[in-house]
Amino acid sequence: MKKLVMALACITFLFLFASVSVGQANADAAIRLYLDNQLLQPEVPPRLVGNTTMVPLRVVSEELGAKVSWNQADKQITVKKDELVLQLYINKTKAFVNGDSYLLETAPLLVKGNTLIPVRFVSENLGLKVIWDKSTRSVSLINIGEVSGSGNLPDKASSPSPADDGTNGNLPVVNRIERSEDGLKIAAEGGSIKPGISNLSDPERLVIDVPGATLDQMMNGENMVQNGEIPVEDSYINKIRYNLFQGNPSGVRITIDLKQKVQYNLLESQELGEWTLQLSPMDTGTKQYRVVLDAGHGGTDPGNTSVGGRFEKEFNLAIVLKLAKVLEEDPNISVFLTRQDDTAVKRADRATFANNLKADIFISIHGNSYTRQSASGTETFYTRDDSKELADVLHRYIVPATGFIDRNVRKSNFQVTRETVMPAVLCEIGFMSNPQEERTMWDEQFQLRVSEAIAAGIKEYLQVP
Repeated sequence: MKKLVMALACITFLFLFASVSVGQANADAAIRLYLDNQLLQPEVPPRLVGNTTMVPLRVVSEELGAKVSWNQADKQITVKKDELVLQLYINKTKAFVNGDSYLLETAPLLVKGNTLIPVRFVSENLGLKVIWDKSTRSVSLINIGEVSGSGNLPDKASSPSPADDGTNGNLPVVNRIERSEDGLKIAAEGGSIKPGISNLSDPERLVIDVPGATLDQMMNGENMVQNGEIPVEDSYINKIRYNLFQGNPSGVRITIDLKQKVQYNLLESQELGEWTLQLSPMDTGTKQYRVVLDAGHGGTDPGNTSVGGRFEKEFNLAIVLKLAKVLEEDPNISVFLTRQDDTAVKRADRATFANNLKADIFISIHGNSYTRQSASGTETFYTRDDSKELADVLHRYIVPATGFIDRNVRKSNFQVTRETVMPAVLCEIGFMSNPQEERTMWDEQFQLRVSEAIAAGIKEYLQVP
């Protein structure tokens, strides 16, 4: 009997010990870190310090593609990517973004020789969305667009002289010049091209020079000589002419004879060797405000995939086209679109487009997504302080129109809201990963209601009667 009691006591002790161990393990469960739904496994796991998730510095350089340097004397961490420079200091809550100071909730730490930095601050400044899931103790970093470009239109090309022939196997070969719904497409095989554009008058025409390129003998699938003409039925274009030139460097010249003065924007597509010339009517001065609407993603960049298998780029464009139609009814507003169809446009080019137009406001439309289907709600992002009022006004209109949870107005550092010089916001209408919200978001009446709400917010902000 005594042995039985002892055995039961041992079993009870082991059970309690196992329960405590499991409970402790759950409490100390490692934080999982995801980048675009891919699990990252850094050598040193992330940890939660207060309410801030801290990650090893190496994650920033290896996974986020930034250049990181360390100043031992000042205990200073410098993170560089493109034109962005972040400066953080060990055990100090003050940080700098391109020289502007910010206050961190938690200072960077040194733990057993490893530098830990706040993942939200660094990632959002690098243009990623950060989502913390308490129930699974996971942090998701989500890219919101395509790879950053230079943000600059190409320089004007030099004027070359006529050539004898165009046969050079080492040069990119221009094989397609054609009008499409969103503009004039120029495509080449065998390498990248960098065209330059000039606007000439009397008569009105645009001249695009493609240095370092030659012409294909099969232009647009038809046999052509080294100069030719492409017939066009268009409200802006009379005809398109092209010819081969030789100079330093040699190149291809495309001349677009215009019916009227136009505004234009030359954008590089994500497809290697493909560019799009966007045309729009010249502003006559009859409309007071310029509003740029940006349908996020497009073309080879589908954005998020909804739980039903549809692409975010479709939803974004549907909202933007409806919103544009509503705004165009107001004589005080001129509407400009970064894309009008399923075209890939770099983030930097979207910002450049708005800046070149000297737009009054910039609005980027997106559909949200997360790994857990329960995530839901509407949120609006801004970067600079001069954009907060626009974000507040639009958010106040959008949330009642969606009927979704209010996820508030948030400050972030997305490229399209950072590099535009006018008030700019990014609107996440709802979660396409949420089955209920996704069904609603594809509804035509919902899209129209949201578009009308955004239009009302724009008019209030611009004080348009």
